[in-house]
Formats: sequence, structure tokens, C-alpha cells
Amino acid sequence: MNIMVFAYLVISVLYIYVGVSAYLCDSQSKLNGAFFVMCFDLALWSLMLTLMNVLNVAESAVIFRRIATLFGSIFYYLMLHFVLILVKKKKLLSTPITPCLLFVPALVSIFIYFFYLPISANDFIKNDFGWALLAKSNGFIWDNFYRIYALTYTFVCIFLIYEWGRNSKFKREKRQSHIFIITIIIAILFGSFTDIVLPALDIYILPPSTVLFIAIPMCAVWYSIKRYRLMNLSPQNVVFDVIQGMQEGLVITDEKERIKYVNNGTLELLGYSLEELNNKPISLIVDDAELRKYYTENSNELLLNKKNNENIPVLFTSSIIKDDWDEPFGSVHIFQDLTEINNIQQEVKKSRDELEIKVIERTKELDMINRELRQEIQSRIKMEEKISKLAYFDDLTGLFNKKSFTEYVDKKISENLRNELSLAIMYVDLDSFKLVNDTLGYQLGDMIIIQAAQRLTENLRISDTTARVGADEFLVLLQNNPDEDTIHIIAEKVNEAFRREFLIEGNDVHITASIGVAVYPLDGNDADTLIKNANIAMHRAKEKGKNKYEICNPTMKENLIETMMLTNQLYRAVADNEFELYYQPQVDTCNGNIVGFESLIRWQHPELGIVPPNRFIPIAEKTGLIIQIGEWVIEQACKQMKIWQDSNIVLAPISVNLSAKQFVDYDLIGKVSEVINSTGIEPKYLEFEITESVLMEDIVSISHTLKELSKLGVRIAIDDFGTKYSSLNYLKQLPINKLKIDMSFVQGINVNHKDEIIINTIIALAKKLKMSVLAEGVESFRQMNFLKKADCHIVQGYYLYRPMPPTKIENLFNVS
Repeated sequence: MNIMVFAYLVISVLYIYVGVSAYLCDSQSKLNGAFFVMCFDLALWSLMLTLMNVLNVAESAVIFRRIATLFGSIFYYLMLHFVLILVKKKKLLSTPITPCLLFVPALVSIFIYFFYLPISANDFIKNDFGWALLAKSNGFIWDNFYRIYALTYTFVCIFLIYEWGRNSKFKREKRQSHIFIITIIIAILFGSFTDIVLPALDIYILPPSTVLFIAIPMCAVWYSIKRYRLMNLSPQNVVFDVIQGMQEGLVITDEKERIKYVNNGTLELLGYSLEELNNKPISLIVDDAELRKYYTENSNELLLNKKNNENIPVLFTSSIIKDDWDEPFGSVHIFQDLTEINNIQQEVKKSRDELEIKVIERTKELDMINRELRQEIQSRIKMEEKISKLAYFDDLTGLFNKKSFTEYVDKKISENLRNELSLAIMYVDLDSFKLVNDTLGYQLGDMIIIQAAQRLTENLRISDTTARVGADEFLVLLQNNPDEDTIHIIAEKVNEAFRREFLIEGNDVHITASIGVAVYPLDGNDADTLIKNANIAMHRAKEKGKNKYEICNPTMKENLIETMMLTNQLYRAVADNEFELYYQPQVDTCNGNIVGFESLIRWQHPELGIVPPNRFIPIAEKTGLIIQIGEWVIEQACKQMKIWQDSNIVLAPISVNLSAKQFVDYDLIGKVSEVINSTGIEPKYLEFEITESVLMEDIVSISHTLKELSKLGVRIAIDDFGTKYSSLNYLKQLPINKLKIDMSFVQGINVNHKDEIIINTIIALAKKLKMSVLAEGVESFRQMNFLKKADCHIVQGYYLYRPMPPTKIENLFNVS
């Protein structure tokens, strides 16, 4: 028997021993099971190589070499499987697909070297150590697949073990990872040298030796089982760890009271080393007199001797250990350091003494505290009275607040219900008070509110009740069955009182009031409903120009309900895409050609049909939905323009109307750039129309935005020119390309000579400023003819074309 056969045989037996002993430690553990299977595979691999080298006939030896290839191919899969369990990557193995995929390289290796390109007798050479394998030349992949597969899986295992150790919080696991990695690398180096490097140099000395070197990491695992209990979490081990980690001291003695074991807690408390206490009598650490106290006086508090000859107080307990025949053969002594507890007790005693002294001192202070307490009680009573007042009255004016006013009105309604009398609620709101407050400051604003409350109260009847319900809002209850004439007289009187200026610290401040009135029982049967309807009437008064009053009527309420309904449905319309763009052609009067379009949005309401823009656009601006709708209009108009241009239907610019909201807190430039880029249109075919009133909202910010739009190549038009805030200054400063003459001037052609003069002036101004000019609202031949003679060649109106959907525009061009 040569040395290699002996080595294979010994290693095979070693693998069997290691695997079986590990499995028996905990047969329920998956990790133990995987380790056992891996050892069994290695044992068979080594055994096959043993049989191969025992035989002297190459044809016989090759059979066992092929079988060894089978176990060698399977081993690296088993190794990776074991490592995945070890490093707690069990999720990867929870489904069958991952193990199957990991097993594929092993199957390919078996197929290549067992079936497709099996080792033959000609691939062997016999030497003193056994059968060595000659290098083959079937191509790089075929010759090296097994090596690539083995090294890849091995390095993956090294990486996983390294990450496991690096991320672990336990020194035990970090130590294990270092041992595994070092031993695996050693096995790789030796195995690669004997099985790859030497054959590559045509040195055929040794039979395959990798299976021998794999014993190094396998023994490392075995060492971890013995040293770190890698796969053996038994109650005995847990108890041992607990004892070693106890802060309390534990000493085990034999029947002669000699110390046989001490834990770390004992060594730390007493200052001894393990060698200094081992096999020493227990009297070294506890005097006999102290032990007698424990056994005779049942005293658990003893003094132990430290190495430095100091005494340490402990709480001591002792138990006798008995064998299976109930005979004592040792004792277990457990003790806990009482030094800190005694210190705490002394501190408690000291604190108790100090407390008694302080009680005496505090008793003297008690009378003073009682006096202060009585004063505090009186102060709190006053505070509660003040809080109670604040709950029902306005702190600034002393008037009722909304809560108390509402309760009072409901009470009066109950009384009037029995007597069938009416009453009225006036909602008074100071006009533009916020502007005054921001300008003069809140302190002067409060002074105005106080004077306003006084002025309001002075101009009401004694029977009327006033409340302040907001920063600049008041409510008035008109009692004694007021008729319509009485309401008119009181409202006029209040309006007249607020027309007079307020004198605030030498400053004349002009503030008016808008008033809304709701009458019980016509406008509501409770305070909340009456206040709500009075508020509606107040807002109607503001819409009429402020410093006015309005009495609530059914039309107001119906309009509010309709507006609320449209508001709610407008949100749904945005989500359900109920909008449609119509396009009104703009015509050149010289040749009748269509030279542009204005996009006009329509709401296709599922119940009301087409809702015109003048009904829903104001709502959209109030709710902020104008931003979303505006984005949709810009994007839809550009898409439609692109469709017409690509289909060669028409090549003409489309104008889109912009709202003031789209210039404030919104990235209009970014959105327009995005749409232009996404649709691929030329910017010169997109035109934005803004009214003069929009421009005046924030002239600085909007001017900047218009200049940036102009840089993109987009054209700018001023809509309804001459009807609002016409200024030659902004015509000079802004990048305006077109002026649109408002239809109110066009309607005056042949009717009002002044309108015709204004039109001629606008046309001349536009020509001088090198701007194009367009007249909208053309509804007759006379109007168009006048405009043509006045040198306004682009017109738009019902006389030529009404707004129409895209399909009709396309039909229009198809017919022409």
C-alpha cells in the first residue's frame, strides 16, 4: 500500500467520523444535516480515489476515477448549500428554484466528465504514488469547466463567510469566519498547486489531491464545533455560558471543601486568578467563623476575603450536591456583592436624617405657603372668571363672540316662534381691512376695530345686539319684528357711518363696510343658516362695488348652490377629462385664407351639456384648478397643431389664453418647454394671449415670465386691448407681437364714430410698433370691410367662422 492510498483511506474515515459525530450532536439541525451530507460525499470521493490507486490496471482504475468525478462535482454545490445555511441566507433556499439553479453547474460538470468527455485509460499515468491524470486538450471550456465551477463556488463561499463575520456582532462568529477563510484559502493553494499547476508544467507526480486538502477546512469546522459550539446549542452549553457570564460569584467545592470550579464573577469580585484558587480550601476566601454564622445563625450576609486582604460584604447562599445514591459529594456556593447596596442604604439613612431636619424647616414655611395658596386661589378664581368671559365675549371689543351670539339668536328664534315675530341678521364686513392692517400694523389695526365696533353700536337701536365674529367681521341681530323699510334704514345708516374716516393717531383712515342681511324665517330657521345666508348677501354686496348692502333673496341662494355644484363637478371634470378644445379660425381679409386659430375650451357636462367658459373659468381660478386645466389646454393645442402639420392639413399658429394664476407660484416656463419638446412643434406656431388686467396683477413677475417665453420663440398677444389698463409703457418694454382689438370696439363700427377712431388709432399704433393687429368679434360684412380698409387684415368672428371642434376644421380644409 503506497502512501497516497493510506492518506485517502485515513481521510475517508476522518470525514465519516466528523460528519457522524456532528450529526449526532443535533440531528434536528439543518446545518448539522448539511455538514453530514457534505462529509459523506467527501468520504465517498476519497474512497473512490483509494480504490482507483489500489488497482494496477488503468481500464479498471478509470471506472473509480469517473465515479470520484461524480462526487467531486457534487461537493462544491453541497459546500455552497452548507455555507448559505451557516451565514443565515436560508431565504434563498426556501423555494426549490434556488437550490435547483445552484445545482446546474454540478450537473453540467457530471455530464461533461462522466458522459460527454469521460476520462479514459489513456489519460492515466502510473507512478510511485498512484495514478496521475494527464493534461487533456479538448478545448479550454471542456478542459477547465470543472475547475472554473469549483473555484467560483469556493470564492463565493469565502465572500459569504467574510460578510457574515464582518457584519456579526459576536466575537465567536468573527473568530470562526477568520478560521474558515484561512483554512479554505490554504486548501485552495495546496489543491491548485498539485492538481492544476503541476499538470500544467507536465509534472505528473501525484494523483488528484484536492480531496485531501479539503480536510483542512473540514477540521476547522470540527474545531468550531468543539471550541465555539457552532452547531450544538445544548442546555448544558447555555448553562455554562450563563454561569461564566454571571456578575455574581459561584464556587463549586468537593466533599473536602476544596475549590474545584469558580466562575468569572468570583475572579472579578475577589481579585484572584483561576490558578490561585484551584484546589485551594474555601477558607482562603471565607473564614470558618463566617461560615458558622451562615449554618448556625441563618445569616446570609457574610464577609469574604479579597486577594488584597480587604473584606467584601456579600449575600451568601450554599447548596449541597448529591450523587445518584443521595450522598453528598460537594457544594455550590453563590454570593452577590452587597457593597453598593450597603452604600445605598447608608445614603438612604443619611437622606432620612436630612429629611427630618428639612421637615422641621418646612413646617415653619407652611404658614407662608398657606397664605400664598389663598392668594393663588383668589387669582385663579379671577382667571376663571376672565376665561369664562372670553368664552362668550370678544376680548378686544367686549362684544359677544360668535358662540354666544349664535346661542342668543337661537334663543330669540324660539321666543319669536311662539309669537310669530320676525328678526334679521346683518353680516358687516370691513372692506380692504387686511391692506390697512398690513400697512399700518396690527396695533393700529386693533384701534380701528375698536372704533368700528363703537361706531357700529352707536348707529343701531338699543334692542339690537352686536357681535364680533372675525378679524374684520361683525354680526348684528335686529329684533322687534323689523320690516323691509326698517332694514333699509338701518343698513343705510351703518353704511353712512362707515363712510366717515377714522382718526387713528393723527392719521385719517378710510374704511367702508359691506353688509348682507338675512331675515327669519324667510332665509332660515336657525342661527347658523341665517348667518350663512347673510354672508352670501354680504359677498354679493362686495361684488357690486363694496360699501353697499344686499338683502338675501332666493336667486342669491340658487346661484350659490349652482356655483357649489359646478365647483364640485369641476373637480370631477378634470379627473374624467370632460373638456374639449374648440378652435376659431382667424382669417386674412386680403385673400380669405385661414392664418391662425384661437383655442377655446368647452366643458362637455354629462347632464348640462356644453358649459360655456364664463361659467366655469372663474370657479377654476378661485379653486386653483385653472393650473391643471391650463396645462391641459396648452398640451392639447400643441398636440393638435402637430397632428395638422404632420398631416399637411394646415400650417398656422394656435393661440392659447393664459390666466393670472398661471403666472404665480407655477413653473409656466418649464411646462411650456416640456410640451414643446415632447410634441416637437416649432415654438413660433404657439401664441399666448393675456389680457391687460392679467398683466396688472403683478407687472414685474409677469413681465419676466413673458420675456422668458419670448426667448423660447413663443409669440405674445395682448387680448381685449384698450378696454382695461392700456399703457404705452408696457408696450415698449414687453416682447409683445400682436394686439387684439376688443369686440366692444368692433361692434361700434358704423354705430359710434369714436369706436372707429379708437380702432384706427390701435391699428396705427401697432403698425408703428411693428406689431401685428387682429380684430375679434366681427359679425357683419360692414365691420369686416371697415377693418380691411383700415389696414387690419386679420379678423376673427362669427361672420367668418364660429368656434368648432378639430374634426370640422379638418373637414373645412378637405372641402377647400
